[in-house]
Amino acid sequence: MGWRHSSVQSCPWKVGVRQRCPHDRGPYGSTGCARKMKKKIKQQRGLGLWARFLHAWPTSTIGLRTAHRHEPDWRALRMFHARLRYYLNAQVAGVDRVVSEFTEDAKDKWRQRFNEVEAMMQPGGYLHDISDAASKLMENAARIAALLHHLGEDEGNITTDTLERAYVIAWFHITEFKRIHSAECQIPQWVMDCQALERYLVRLCQECWAYQAPGASTCMSIPLNEVFRKGPVRDHGRFAIAINQLVLHNKVTITFGPNRKRMLNLMPLHFQANAIAS
Repeated sequence: MGWRHSSVQSCPWKVGVRQRCPHDRGPYGSTGCARKMKKKIKQQRGLGLWARFLHAWPTSTIGLRTAHRHEPDWRALRMFHARLRYYLNAQVAGVDRVVSEFTEDAKDKWRQRFNEVEAMMQPGGYLHDISDAASKLMENAARIAALLHHLGEDEGNITTDTLERAYVIAWFHITEFKRIHSAECQIPQWVMDCQALERYLVRLCQECWAYQAPGASTCMSIPLNEVFRKGPVRDHGRFAIAINQLVLHNKVTITFGPNRKRMLNLMPLHFQANAIAS
């Protein structure tokens, strides 16, 4: 059991107007194009091409990127860049292909993981609805293991430890594939709106209680219109549905304040516990 690869390889992407190297910011790196690509992938799932890629749609970190006094340590990143630069600048012509093989223990581990993945593709299994991508999972894991082996300048055959680290990476991307493309994982819009609105209200509680005087009341009342203007749900219809769901679950109540202004009252038992937990 082995994997073919070139010991040194230049960037295989052709640079042009419509297609650029993934290292560059181009049409395939923008958010708008990501949405278009997601739609095209759903249309072409039957071709099997997209199952060979590693899919991911990470959650945005906007609002969490804080500045610190101490400079981060980038030594490992510089070493990684230097290693990539070595491969990108190497001359490919005349270099013979080599076969990277697993150790005997790694072969047994690969077979074990393969059988586990295959079992999960049975009807009702975790990977049943994305069997096209799942069938390529262990192939991708082997390719990642070969990359880790050579980028790390390891000697000999690919070890079980390297294969297991590669499997963790491949498994993360298969769960991302399921989250993005599986019909079973599609969350209704009203559920996402409720979750976003509740997270926003929890954050307001954290900010309020951080500066609250000892012994003060923990019940918060916020103008409903202010939550709509500053919160994450700006569509009137969706906002009304999300608020109604929070009311039905006894997380908030709506009352009238001065000048008949509608007030959103947060239930302290629920929001205080969530603010402390997060």
